[in-house]
Amino acid sequence: MELIIRKHQKGLIFVKIDIAPPIGSSDIDGLELYDILNYKILLKTAPKMTTPEKYIFFVVVGFLCLCNVQAEVECNHTVTHQAWFDIVIKDYDGPAEDLHDRFVFGLYGKTAPVTVLNFAKISNGYKHRGTKLHYKNTKIHRVVVDFLIQMGDVTTGDGTGGKSIYGDTFDDEEFTLSHDSAGIISMANHGKNTNGSQFFLLLQKARWLDGKHLVFGKLLKGYDFMRKIAAIKTDASNSPTKRIKIVDCGSEEVAKPVCLTESQREAATDIDIDIIV
Repeated sequence: MELIIRKHQKGLIFVKIDIAPPIGSSDIDGLELYDILNYKILLKTAPKMTTPEKYIFFVVVGFLCLCNVQAEVECNHTVTHQAWFDIVIKDYDGPAEDLHDRFVFGLYGKTAPVTVLNFAKISNGYKHRGTKLHYKNTKIHRVVVDFLIQMGDVTTGDGTGGKSIYGDTFDDEEFTLSHDSAGIISMANHGKNTNGSQFFLLLQKARWLDGKHLVFGKLLKGYDFMRKIAAIKTDASNSPTKRIKIVDCGSEEVAKPVCLTESQREAATDIDIDIIV
């Protein structure tokens, strides 16, 4: 922390505080979890302060500084990456009448860096030592009414498979976020520390999943399309009766991370935020 105090000739005291604490760090490719906080205060006061005044002044400055750091650290819904999925519903309005649309997801790379890296890499296509993983050309294999839409099986395609960039599975990160709104994306699993590539999109809040499944992002665009998928008839095993395929996808890191507001986090409609990639 750097504290600079300058007394202006007109009786103004200018205080600048630069704080650069590493809020989080990672050796994972593409994730830079550092924040630089700048806090500037312009205080009009007498040219000379007594000792009690100086004491009060520095207490106030320190308090404001800590509040700024706390606000930044506690923003667990910061979008650091965005991913897009182009999806086709075959024969939606009849034979050869397909429906094309897109999902755009905001990913929380500060809160769930390991999970976001896995998702982002597979969205772009991951190749390593003979392993090829890609969400492209996979399908939405499960739709549960008023609950979720599930996808991401990059090995078998039917919901029985999946694989991560770290191996077959990877461990849970800290369960920081809640399944508290429609549009939440969270990892599917078959028990503790069994995350692979499958994930689900919530149709409504489901807080009973907290502590069991890892939230790592939020749907930004495509809520109307989400509801159209949710309305498709399914069979006894919750498989949609129409073929729903991810025909293209990708992800990229945003130039300037954006912290979603409370209203944006709770939104069940498209979220308008200024993301520069």
